[in-house]
Amino acid sequence: RLFLYRFSGRVVRYAAVCTTSVFYRDGVFVPAFLAYHFPITGYPRNWFARELHGKALDLAWHNADAQVRSRIMEWSDAGKRLILIVPTMRDSLKAPMELDAATMQRLDMFAALHGFEFLFKFHPSERNTQGITGEHLHVCAANSDVYPLLTHCDALVTDYSSIYMDFL
Repeated sequence: RLFLYRFSGRVVRYAAVCTTSVFYRDGVFVPAFLAYHFPITGYPRNWFARELHGKALDLAWHNADAQVRSRIMEWSDAGKRLILIVPTMRDSLKAPMELDAATMQRLDMFAALHGFEFLFKFHPSERNTQGITGEHLHVCAANSDVYPLLTHCDALVTDYSSIYMDFL
């Protein structure tokens, strides 16, 4: 049957099939595709945020939060660790992640004690984000792009958002 498929052109052999990791290459793409090469290229949507010859690509930062971008090097030089918190959208009238004043104060004190800066990136439709305050709690602009920040963050906290794969 395979011979007939190949003979009739129904089975395509590719020159290359790009994959994101050894795991996906060996476990997913090699069994699924006939190809000569399976280069591991990572996610194309994340490559743009890498530095090229030691210089950040300006276009990658075009839609990133300007205030956060301006402080990333300052925090890094001070030895701070950046923790990016990206919850999925919750359509409620409550504070995002139900962060009340007492919880924000404890989180801010924890960050100060351990050298963290917490960056929150909420869904653009999330309400009441302006109520999140703290010296070490920073909310990214609603319509900003979070992807350029990923390579500068030490940890990611999320629930079932797919951004964790991009972070990895």
